[in-house]
Amino acid sequence: MTDVPGLYFLGLLWQHTQGSATLFGPTVDGLHLAARMGCP
Repeated sequence: MTDVPGLYFLGLLWQHTQGSATLFGPTVDGLHLAARMGCP
């Protein structure tokens, strides 16, 4: 999440987990980000 409303990033190093920038990291981070955005 960023300071800009509605602007999100995914797949950055150490975004939410250590593996964020790896092949499988965005899956875990994507679930976390979707929950923070209020997606079901």
